[in-house]
Amino acid sequence: RLGAEKVVVVYRRSEAEMPADKAEVAEAVEEGVKFRFLCAPVEILGDGEKVTGLKVELMELGEADAKGRRKPVGTGNFESMKVDSVISAIGQKVELCGIAGFDTNKNGTVVANAKTCQTSVPDVFAGGDVVTGPKFAIDAIAAGKEGSISIHRYVHPGQTQNLAAPRRKGHVLQGGMAAAIV
Repeated sequence: RLGAEKVVVVYRRSEAEMPADKAEVAEAVEEGVKFRFLCAPVEILGDGEKVTGLKVELMELGEADAKGRRKPVGTGNFESMKVDSVISAIGQKVELCGIAGFDTNKNGTVVANAKTCQTSVPDVFAGGDVVTGPKFAIDAIAAGKEGSISIHRYVHPGQTQNLAAPRRKGHVLQGGMAAAIV
């Protein structure tokens, strides 16, 4: 979508073991994305300044892991793919890049107040994947909105962080359905 002529996703398991939404995979294929299954990236090739390729090990499926997906096992056979850029997306975890000073959970996510997004450092606010771990983009957007309200309150004297955004009110409609009103 950002101008790449060709995109190839390299994945170490088969399509059946890939923990991705099937509709998203189908959409990617429709957009021209190619998939190379049973390949594990081993080395990014290049001259130190420019990427020229990606070396992959061909894999086969072994025994099932704790989640029931068959574990990829290296075959000792390698291939090189010509590429001019590599975007690593192996696993999803919070990468704080050396930012420290606030409380974190055992999984590396930042501890923040669920209503205000305020961390253990009073003037640091956090939301989205850095707090919840991998989730949907819309959840991060919602956290950003709540965080911006809290930051606004924080920087304006006389405001409080103890009160969250106004609560939504439910109204009973004919037939007993409830609707949330903003």
